[in-house]
Amino acid sequence: MSANRDAERAHKHAAAAVRRGDLATAERWSKTAERLAAMPRPAEEAVDYEALRAELRRRLALFSEAAEDVERWETEKATYEANFFAALANNLDPPEPLRDNPGGALSGEEYLAAIASAPVRRA
Repeated sequence: MSANRDAERAHKHAAAAVRRGDLATAERWSKTAERLAAMPRPAEEAVDYEALRAELRRRLALFSEAAEDVERWETEKATYEANFFAALANNLDPPEPLRDNPGGALSGEEYLAAIASAPVRRA
């Protein structure tokens, strides 16, 4: 929790103590609020925008490749199914097995959503 929120809470405790008429407690909470408000705040984390841009470009390329691979696999699957049922209808040997789904057990949309929602790595 931030020191600023803690200071606000201490100030509220002091105000409540004043309403109750407990001046000693109000003074203690007031001093606590002042100390918390005076605490140095942590410096903002420096952001390396160039590294962030590089990571986002990498992720976009990965997503683009995955989207093309999913689309290619769905086309292969449709062709495989058509050839499979044609082979069954004509009493022929079935076609070679279809390669594995690039997303594994996930559907194409779920696979792409998993790539898109993965946390961004920071260097």
